[in-house]
Order: sequence, then structure tokens, then C-alpha cells
Amino acid sequence: MLGRLCLNMMSPHQRPGTKQYSRSSEAVTEKPRLLLADDNTAVLNHVSGFLAKDFHIVAAVTDGESALRTYQERQPDLLILDISMGKVGGLEVARILRKSGSQLPIVFLTVHQESDFINAALASGGSAYVLKSHLANDLVPAIHAALSGERFISPCLLHHFS
Repeated sequence: MLGRLCLNMMSPHQRPGTKQYSRSSEAVTEKPRLLLADDNTAVLNHVSGFLAKDFHIVAAVTDGESALRTYQERQPDLLILDISMGKVGGLEVARILRKSGSQLPIVFLTVHQESDFINAALASGGSAYVLKSHLANDLVPAIHAALSGERFISPCLLHHFS
């Protein structure tokens, strides 16, 4: 099933006419479209509410298979993934998307603080890595950075790279 989901996936950056987003308010004519994936519905509800003012949430799903299927159906501009989501986690979703040729910006939103997780997330194609405990300060800047093609890591984790 997952193999079939990967075929014919195009990232928003591969589709003709896709808008590019920047921090400049003049450059953005519509809200960036986000797909959220986390196996904790309370987290999904909190993040959806937190982001609703500045972003269009196309869907909030609770597992990796649904994230892949919904990505193909809704073609979001950015994907926010939890790392640990049952049988198909966020790292695997990112790997599948990259293997299919997608350049979709991916923000990992997770509880994992260990450098092994950070490195695995970035190596799998992640654009940003945000701790759930710091989402109030870090998630929106991470989304803007990822949409601009920049990398973002929650500042409290940068000591792992010094």
C-alpha cells in the first residue's frame, strides 16, 4: 500500500504555478497550506488552533499512512510530522517522500531531544526540528524558515551541534 502511495507524488515545488512564500507580507497572497501528522489528537488540536490564524490547515491526521495519502490528495505546501506515530512514523514518511522526488518542506515537531533523533530527522529530509515543549516560540519561525528553504532547529537544542 505505501509503495503505491509514493508513485506519482509531486511536491508543491514541482507543480506548475505553485506560489513561493517568504516572510515579506507583500509576497504572500494566500496562507501557506499545512498538513499536520501526530498520533496524539490533543496535540493535533492544540497545534491546529495555534496555527489557524496564519496558516491554512488542510488536514490533521494521526498516522504516517494517512499523512502520505493526504499529502497526495491535498498537496500541502508544508508537512508537520511527529517522529513517533505507530507503524509508519515521521522519519519513514519523510524518507518515502524524498525517495519519490518530493521536495516538500518538512518540520518535525517532537518530544525527542537526543542528537540521534535530530540527525536522523535532518538526514531523512527534514527542514526543521522543533521540540513540542517549545512550539509556542519555535514552530512559526520554523515553518517560515522551511518555506524559505532554510533550516531551523529549536535553539535550546543547538548545544548538540557545538
